[in-house]
Amino acid sequence: MARTVHAHAEALGARLAFFGDLDPQALHSFAALRAGGRRALLRGTGKPLPVTWLGLDSRWLEWICRGLNVDDVPVGMTIRLGWLDQEYWQLVKRLVPDVRRLIGARAYNMLDRGTKLEVDALRGRPFLEELGKRLAGVHA
Repeated sequence: MARTVHAHAEALGARLAFFGDLDPQALHSFAALRAGGRRALLRGTGKPLPVTWLGLDSRWLEWICRGLNVDDVPVGMTIRLGWLDQEYWQLVKRLVPDVRRLIGARAYNMLDRGTKLEVDALRGRPFLEELGKRLAGVHA
């Protein structure tokens, strides 16, 4: 499927971008797409696909804090990782060795502290406008 999506993007002259929550599942899905599929990710084989991460990351956390004029993302916007999600995060860190670079230190530390952020917490026009700017930057 990953290779098919890439082929369609190439045929359209488009670049691939992935938007996901700041959680282990989204990061795993991104890494699998970038690797060319889950099997390629697990085996560490195959040519990686050119996919840009636009998902929730340190830049988004900084954007939220700036917009709310706070130092840290409000607890009410975050979700605690259950024990299974915490184990999943440990797996993702092994499968995606560049995850800290990918999402930035602030987001990495948030997950390490056992907290995640889902896009559902970001509603409304300011978020959609910012997402539009970031998408335009990828496809410029």
